[in-house]
Amino acid sequence: MTDNVQETTNLFANESSEYHDPARIYPLVTDPGNEQLLVEWLDTVEEYEVVQQPVSIKDASFDLCIVDQGGLTENYEALKKRKQAEQPVLLPYLLLLPEENPDFLRNERGQLPDTIVQETIDEMLSLPVRQFELRWRIESLLRMRGQTHTLASRERKLRRFRRAVAAAGHAIYMTDTDGTITYVNPAFERITGYTEQEAVGETPQILNSGEMPGEYFEELWETIQTGSVWEEEVINERKNGERYHANQTIAPVPGPDGDIVEFVAIQTDITKHKERQQQLQESRERYESLFTSIQDAILVVDTDRRITECNAAFVETFGYFLEEIEGKPTSFLYADEAEFDAMGAEINHHTDVAKFTKMVTYETKSGRVFPGETSVSDLRDAEGDLIGHIGVIRDISDRQDRLQQLKMIDRVLRHNLHNDMNVILGHAEQIQTGSTGELEEYAETIIRSGERLIQTTDKERDVTKFLADNPQPVSRDIVPLITTTIEGLRDRYPDADISVDVPDAQAAFAVSSFEKVIEELVENAIIHSDRAAPSVTVGLDCDGGTVQIRVADDGPGIPAIEQQVLIKGEEVQPLYHGKGLGLWLVNLLVDHSNGTLMIEKNGPRGTIVTVQLPTA
Repeated sequence: MTDNVQETTNLFANESSEYHDPARIYPLVTDPGNEQLLVEWLDTVEEYEVVQQPVSIKDASFDLCIVDQGGLTENYEALKKRKQAEQPVLLPYLLLLPEENPDFLRNERGQLPDTIVQETIDEMLSLPVRQFELRWRIESLLRMRGQTHTLASRERKLRRFRRAVAAAGHAIYMTDTDGTITYVNPAFERITGYTEQEAVGETPQILNSGEMPGEYFEELWETIQTGSVWEEEVINERKNGERYHANQTIAPVPGPDGDIVEFVAIQTDITKHKERQQQLQESRERYESLFTSIQDAILVVDTDRRITECNAAFVETFGYFLEEIEGKPTSFLYADEAEFDAMGAEINHHTDVAKFTKMVTYETKSGRVFPGETSVSDLRDAEGDLIGHIGVIRDISDRQDRLQQLKMIDRVLRHNLHNDMNVILGHAEQIQTGSTGELEEYAETIIRSGERLIQTTDKERDVTKFLADNPQPVSRDIVPLITTTIEGLRDRYPDADISVDVPDAQAAFAVSSFEKVIEELVENAIIHSDRAAPSVTVGLDCDGGTVQIRVADDGPGIPAIEQQVLIKGEEVQPLYHGKGLGLWLVNLLVDHSNGTLMIEKNGPRGTIVTVQLPTA
């Protein structure tokens, strides 16, 4: 790590070395006469620019330094450091030697040693010197500086390239013109599983999965050998035998004379991308199959309720083809404007709910009006933003007709049963009043059975009405619903001890007529009790996202057969007191409120029935 940091530091230090035009000359001549002559001559040459004194060697920007014996002696350390700082770019020093001191390099007494001069000086000239010779020496040194500057720049770029290739996330490998691998980067090792030692010297055939036809490789070689770049997807094989998909680009590398000397290949592993594409395609095919095969009409709209898509069942139901209605608002599909506005209000009301169901009256292209049970869901993009809605429309004309017939039969039977039972009960009461003994008991049995039959008929009416209306859960305050129901039960059963433990208010989602749940559970506990004064407690708690209503009694417990009716809504058996039908109604009301029912023992005696509802 330290070596890499030091290399990077040196690299950027070298980048500060400049090669100027015109070349900058730094005169470091201590002899005043020689200095003046040198500066005056340098000023006459356009290719040179004199660095004006005083500027320290450390701070001066120059391409060549001309120095004499005194300048070298006084500034040796500074000159040495500056030369070392420029390496590997050459910073040339030209030494001017006086003719009267030829022993300067050989004299070790009080003078600079030979080795020190060799560490710093690149060229030496004896004074006096002719101008053309001085210029020739300067030009020669400057050319050497330029060459080293160019070489250093290329070396820097090469090091950068090597670092970039080594750090790249794509697999990179190089081959010679025969296709033998000469280099692989770390990503190649990671992606293919082959180490550099295993791959170098082999050919790319080690990656051949057998999935690509022979023509693929023939076209590849023909392309790159003519100097063109090849780019295609390929299915390769890792060292462990696993297949992978890659985007592969292979480019020829020309030499100085333009001939191809090697090839470089870059592979991007796109296996996960291909897998996601495959999954997306499979999901799309499943969606399209489901979309086209569903028997209910499906309509897709944007956030402005303009039509974007529909399925075949929609075309069959409404008579419109997509090309006729695409981009149009859905208002023309509704029986009237009020229906259209009501659906819009419902969508706005359910901004936080992903799905809801609503009964809507539609009109087809032919003018037929029909009731449609419409389930509306949000349509969102990958980021979760709302981009439209999906409506699944079911024509329930037949269901409505059957419900109408059911309600008519229910009304007729109930009316006739009530009338006939009133006649029977009236005669039974007369017989009871004027009789004694067994005849009086028989009359009492007829009266009790008749009253139970009327009670069962009334409960049947509640069930039939609920099924026909099919109400949806709405936000309701459960507390007044409980307290009002309990007040009525206290009046009806004065001997029972009914206590209530509820907060001041608690909202929950529940269907209309939900008070029947409280009434049936409490009444069932009282009627089935074996005590003279039955005790029932109704409590309410809120735990996170659920409201829990508990009905606890001290009776003998709910029989298993009635528990099956209450919890699972199983078929009603001929139970005593007609309570089976009442418990079945409880199951329907709780289920349609998206709630749950639980039964547990109440120690030391009795039962606790818990109803859980979603909070609102």
